[in-house]
Amino acid sequence: MNNNSYQAKLTLRYLYDHYSMVIIFGVMFILFAIFVPYFFTWRNMVGLILSVVTIGLIANTMMLALGGGDFDLSVGSTVAFSGIIVAVTINNTGNLWLSIAAGLLGGGIVGLINGFSVAKLGLNALITTLSLK
Repeated sequence: MNNNSYQAKLTLRYLYDHYSMVIIFGVMFILFAIFVPYFFTWRNMVGLILSVVTIGLIANTMMLALGGGDFDLSVGSTVAFSGIIVAVTINNTGNLWLSIAAGLLGGGIVGLINGFSVAKLGLNALITTLSLK
């Protein structure tokens, strides 16, 4: 094996180890843009960006829980619960700010119950958040 082929294998391995998800995302994006009708429209791109932001916020919050040594299973269901509260409130009242406040309050109450159960009652975080899911 000559030095150039060894260097090429190292480069491919480095790309695979560090950028495989980005490469897969890029390939999928290009394939969808080519084969899925209306994929590359402004409305769809805004929807994709908004969903990525939501997932990123949830992932960062989950990272804080994992960094603290606990595992919170209720993060996704709490986000969905808060979103449902916002949707129901805005449909019934038409008031955006009241709906946002209601969603934050609902999610905050679930977080308060989780935090109290884990911190003050000493319950296992995995079991506590599994029961609230």
